[in-house]
Amino acid sequence: MPHPGFRNLSLKFFLSVILSISCISNLSAAQSIRIAVLDFEANNASKYAAKAVSEFVSTEMAKKGELTVLERKQIGAILKEQGFQQMGCTEQECAVEMGKLLSAKKILLGTLSKTGNVMIITVKSVDVETGKIDFAESEKCMKEDDLELASKILAVKLVNNIAGTNYTIPMRTYKQDESRNKFAVGMSYKFGIIKDVNVPAVKSGASSLKIISSKADIQEQSILFCPSYEFTDNFGIRMDFKVMHDKFKTNTYSTDYYDYSGNEYNFFDIDAFKTFKGYGLGLNLLIIYPIEGFNLFLIPGIGIDKYKLISDSILYAYNNLSINYEESGNCKLEHDIYTYLFKFETGVSVYVSRYVELYFSAGIDFHLFSKFISDIKIKKQSETSYGSVPSDKMNWLENADIEFKGNFPPEYYVQAGIVLRLF
Repeated sequence: MPHPGFRNLSLKFFLSVILSISCISNLSAAQSIRIAVLDFEANNASKYAAKAVSEFVSTEMAKKGELTVLERKQIGAILKEQGFQQMGCTEQECAVEMGKLLSAKKILLGTLSKTGNVMIITVKSVDVETGKIDFAESEKCMKEDDLELASKILAVKLVNNIAGTNYTIPMRTYKQDESRNKFAVGMSYKFGIIKDVNVPAVKSGASSLKIISSKADIQEQSILFCPSYEFTDNFGIRMDFKVMHDKFKTNTYSTDYYDYSGNEYNFFDIDAFKTFKGYGLGLNLLIIYPIEGFNLFLIPGIGIDKYKLISDSILYAYNNLSINYEESGNCKLEHDIYTYLFKFETGVSVYVSRYVELYFSAGIDFHLFSKFISDIKIKKQSETSYGSVPSDKMNWLENADIEFKGNFPPEYYVQAGIVLRLF
């Protein structure tokens, strides 16, 4: 009776043999596919370039070793011996007949075409047995100097398709299409968040009225118009013209004061909703990294924005019973901000066509000097009074003490839009 260890060893050996036979069979099956690459036809392109491309493709496919690629001299000798002309053989019927003479299973028919400034290499694989086209592959470039690399890329695609391999496609280092139009116009929507912005609020007393600071979070919504010009494939400039509008909420701030000796009473009620609007102008540097089908971009820039914060309403009342005077009404509190900014934005643009792109980005605006460049105004909307106004209350709303300290923290935003490439 065989030892258990011997049985295990025999089983492993048997499996190894089966696996080796399978690998050899698969390799033989792939190598048994005999193919011939015919001279490529030239369509509005150089005949010499077309012939060179067919050489590049044939040589690169032979290097991979999975297929039996007939040498071009061998093809010429066989066809000459049989009295068959290779030139002008671009149809399937002709390819099938030629394939039988060459004992090839597949014939590769190719064309080098030139449309405008773009050169396109197209290859069709014809199955000699069925007479049908198995598949077709193509590759394009802009210069004749790039045809060799384009041919190598195409050859790897062909080998992968015929032999079922998974070779890595070489990286393209050339343009495939004509240059994009340099001048473009973009339209986009921007949504940003600014946290803890100081906004003005009112504090009243017997003998004074003060404008103090209150915190608020602003959600900015903007529409941007962005003309741009690209000097090269990697650098350009862009102008930003934007219009901003939004409403934001703050804590309602109400104050009152009552002096028993003077019978004086002040009351302010600031609506919790404020209007935020403005416009801005920016100048940006475009740093572009082109990738097939889309662009990555980085945008540093500078700009200036003007913001206006407006309270919807302020209700106020003043009473002095000792002199029999009353005053009440509505007013608005307006806060103008002029701020310089430095921005940093990054994103991606996706080609839709030569003339249209979609883009998506995210960024941050750093506001500079905004706390020093601000202006606060109180504007009366309506007023009702009774009696003679005391001398110390003349223009008391307009002459409020400003204790407000402005700020404008960074804005974090996302942006999406469309670009039209005009010329």
